[in-house]
Amino acid sequence: MSTSTILFLSAAGCGALFAFCDLLRQGLPPLRKVRWTQPLVIFACCCAFGGLAFLIDSDSAGETLYEIEAEGSGTQAPVAIQFDIPVEHPGVEHSLLVAPETGENVDRPAELQVHITDAAGQVLLDRTETLEPRCDDLCEWDAIYASYTQTGPGGVTMVVTINTPDVPVLHVHVGDPEKTDGHRIPGY
Repeated sequence: MSTSTILFLSAAGCGALFAFCDLLRQGLPPLRKVRWTQPLVIFACCCAFGGLAFLIDSDSAGETLYEIEAEGSGTQAPVAIQFDIPVEHPGVEHSLLVAPETGENVDRPAELQVHITDAAGQVLLDRTETLEPRCDDLCEWDAIYASYTQTGPGGVTMVVTINTPDVPVLHVHVGDPEKTDGHRIPGY
């Protein structure tokens, strides 16, 4: 089930719950004596909100060109991971997210290097960043947000070097704003 569907179903479920609460407020009279206007408006508004969330999230998912969760560094560092990324629309600026992930609290920074080259060997992006932990409920690493533009035909090669040990998962997402039929990986 996609995240977009979950958003819609959650809003519709809340609408049904709130509408039922309004019926309880009326004292659950016999069906012919129920004032249906307010519960139906509540349900319709929640469904409309869910529909809007579905459309917004579906649009973002549709722009997904490439997405993967790869095995990270384990106890060894540095570890270089190579990704071959297709390009469907040359000349369009592609968005990039590279995020080290762990299900545990982290208390130290993670250092990543992202190097992207096109089919001709031209460097499109070369960036090294130290990602500090950010803490909400769980302390996790920040992510690298960048963009690149492939001008010629063919795909690009991205090499992510993890210079920090104990980074179990690396999440990579590439977005193409002209793509309309992309899909997110499960869980996103």
